[in-house]
Amino acid sequence: MLSATLPTIIHETSVNPFTFYFDGSFHQGMNHQGRLYKLFTTFLPAQRATAFVCACKLAAQETQTIVTASAHHYRVWTDLSASHSLKSEACWR
Repeated sequence: MLSATLPTIIHETSVNPFTFYFDGSFHQGMNHQGRLYKLFTTFLPAQRATAFVCACKLAAQETQTIVTASAHHYRVWTDLSASHSLKSEACWR
């Protein structure tokens, strides 16, 4: 049986956002509990279930994943050290 860690779900005000430059472009990042994350994708409030399915699929790939929630959107974040190998279609397979 395969066991994956479920993604962490927190309110967006609980994270420390920042912008960083990597590989020729700027990216959104955040710090939570001493770990750095990169923004993977953003969903509208009506897409809540889709955001959680996406995060679970990423977590199943053994990627530390966080979902931040606000009144305006859900954001899926992945561990910065693993983000370089992830593609956006990982959520849609």
